[in-house]
Amino acid sequence: MDRNSEYNNLLQEIETPFTGLENTVAKADAKLKTHKKNVRKYVKTPIVCMASFIFTFVVLVNSSSSFAYACGRIPLIKELAQAVAFSPSLSAAVENEFVQVIEQEQTKGDITARIEYIIVDQQSLDIFYTLSSDVYDDLDLDFDFVDLNNNELHSYCTGSGSPTENDLKQVSIDFIDNKMPEGMKLYVDVFSRDSVSNDDAPTEDTLENLISTPVYETPPYIEQFEFVLEFDPYYTEKSEIININQTFEIDGQTLTLETVEILPTVSIFNFAEDVANSSWLKDIEFYLENEKGEKFEGISNGISSTGNLESDSHLKYYQESTFFSDSTKLNLFITNSTWLDKDMRMVEVDLVNQTADRLPEGVEISKFEQLGNNWILTFTAPKSENNVMYQLFSHKYYDKDANNYDIFSTSSTINEENDDYFNETFPLVMYFKDKVYLTPAYSHLAKPDTDIEIKIK
Repeated sequence: MDRNSEYNNLLQEIETPFTGLENTVAKADAKLKTHKKNVRKYVKTPIVCMASFIFTFVVLVNSSSSFAYACGRIPLIKELAQAVAFSPSLSAAVENEFVQVIEQEQTKGDITARIEYIIVDQQSLDIFYTLSSDVYDDLDLDFDFVDLNNNELHSYCTGSGSPTENDLKQVSIDFIDNKMPEGMKLYVDVFSRDSVSNDDAPTEDTLENLISTPVYETPPYIEQFEFVLEFDPYYTEKSEIININQTFEIDGQTLTLETVEILPTVSIFNFAEDVANSSWLKDIEFYLENEKGEKFEGISNGISSTGNLESDSHLKYYQESTFFSDSTKLNLFITNSTWLDKDMRMVEVDLVNQTADRLPEGVEISKFEQLGNNWILTFTAPKSENNVMYQLFSHKYYDKDANNYDIFSTSSTINEENDDYFNETFPLVMYFKDKVYLTPAYSHLAKPDTDIEIKIK
């Protein structure tokens, strides 16, 4: 019997809840609290990615009693359930046994690396692994990969982190233009965070720390591992593509929803824009609703949208998957959009007089301060409807001769005078000019008077 069959049999054996405990999980779920934890992100693609790799630890994982009891009987499956609890799509995949059991283990020196499970489809790969040692504490890894024929893979975003407080950790790989290969060779470099010196790390957000150019130091790797992962076609061949081709207008701009691709771990929406549009689409907010009233919203882990080199618009969007929902009807509701006017690719900022010819909607100059040969710029903006801070400018700026420079660090803090606003502060390092040309992340937001509805199926 292979490990996948064994996993399925174990779940089936405990499908019936224990007497008297039918509502235990549901009651506890009502008291559920979540704690977000940021993770390291990597991007290796010529395409613009907006990613939201956020792993969340939740104490109880699902209101399905049979699923919860299964997790209680199998410790590692319980850890997997906790690891994916932040993601409705991955939780549904685990509940529906859409998990490929790997159980590959290697020991080198004083470190054991073990890959337990993967969740894989045509778009995304989530690898769940453990690192253990009797000698080293706080182990972490860097990783790279090629296909089974040693060909380099392109156009993807990756992330890694510890989504739970147990030993199970996670690596995520999301492909953008390419489909999942038949398998991968995964190269893992393990290091201990205790060996990474933080002696020179800034202890507070002083102006001196803000203008310091960060230097990434490669951590001293302790051991290197190579794993070969072969993907079962049962998982990688499942998808549903729906042709929509519906054109609509929002904020005076014309867009077309061309296709929707529903995969086990994500739903992908492909939009097209009218070349006559006066603005580039930077973000569009929408949700799906089925005949049962279930809502499926923005992706909780992975890529949220992508652009390409042909346009400054983001035209591909990623939502939580409806694959396992058994939806017979699906409607899309567009609630908000963010735009960048085509004549606002750059704004001229007078550093001496603290003025700008244009700024994004709601953004104001708070304070410019000169510190030696550096400028420290602070802008103020209202927080979003979700009470969060967001990016105001991209990380490139220019002088009048079109020479480009990098913004190495940005600090976002709550405005002390009004906590409905936030401050974004960043330095112009060794900049000797009186004027600078910044590149806004957006120009304005547009909310339709009523939600725009599009029938998906």
